Amino acid sequence: MAVRWLITLGVGSLLLVHPVVAQRPGTLEIGTFGRFATLDDANPFDNVLGLSGRLGLFVLPRISLEGDISWGRAEAADGETYNVTPIHARLNYNHPVGSRSDLILGLGYSRINFGDYDGPPNPQDGLGGLVGLRIGMGDRWAFRVDGTVDVMPATWNSQRGRLQPGNPRSEEFKSQVHYGLQAGVSLMLRPGRETPVVIAAPQPEPQTETRAAEPQPQPQPPARDEAAEAAAARAREIIMEMVHFDFDRFNIRQDAQAVLQRKAEVLRANPDVRIRIEGHADERGSQEYNLALGMRRANSVKEYLVGLGIDASRMEVVSFGEDRPLDPGSNEAAWAKNRRAEFHIIAGGDRLRMP
Repeated sequence: MAVRWLITLGVGSLLLVHPVVAQRPGTLEIGTFGRFATLDDANPFDNVLGLSGRLGLFVLPRISLEGDISWGRAEAADGETYNVTPIHARLNYNHPVGSRSDLILGLGYSRINFGDYDGPPNPQDGLGGLVGLRIGMGDRWAFRVDGTVDVMPATWNSQRGRLQPGNPRSEEFKSQVHYGLQAGVSLMLRPGRETPVVIAAPQPEPQTETRAAEPQPQPQPPARDEAAEAAAARAREIIMEMVHFDFDRFNIRQDAQAVLQRKAEVLRANPDVRIRIEGHADERGSQEYNLALGMRRANSVKEYLVGLGIDASRMEVVSFGEDRPLDPGSNEAAWAKNRRAEFHIIAGGDRLRMP
């Protein structure tokens, strides 16, 4: 029954949450949670309610190492109340299932210490599994709920601890399975982005004072066509104007349609111009997901321009995902700026003209 409940929790997590947040390597997860555990019927203890803490480290965007410990008290068959302390160390796989959520699947080592109780084998050692869901609540905080199962094999625990011949509780130890449900909050401490190094330009060396030579007459430059220069500058500005996208979307917004319409008119007036369309995303999501999202955005823009009569061979697309933010902040205003497509002229931009 409990195994069926754990499977239901995992499948339900996938169905209830909308499509990411794989973390950056080096992200720390520090959390506290309440835990309810129901122990195997062969175990002499009642159910346990306790307070717990966890510490995790992401070594890869979706892989984390995690340890947790819980403190609780439960009544044993002898009528006395004892400390019950479960300890877990596990490897977790964090699968993005929403824009700010992860499905967590974990497996590792489990130990349960029953205080001063002189049986069953104390402590018990085994394997611990976990199915959980982490839901982001802002930039740093997340809510997390987990179901756990601890399997304590007889081959690991018989003839050890305080289970010794002559002990009145010395029965042959049978494998035990314990189940738990825990919920709480986590603080996600993500490493900062790298700060670019700015190298100052070298200062010119002081020049010795020399007598100025007689100025030579210079040829007069041709007369400037200020109107043509202004038109070229305006055409370049239109071609390079960015378009933005809604969160986790790649469809062309209404405001972007007007920008692309102007862009198409200028491109038709300058048939030698070729452009590169760059797709970008904000930082929320795994690197793989954001690279794919950036490419979908770039292709969406290209297809829209093709629909306006621009030859597809004049446009190339590339995605930079979250790697080139306009604004390095971690807030809604910064994310809105970073969800964008940029345009760069790669050929034919010497003599632009307006339609």
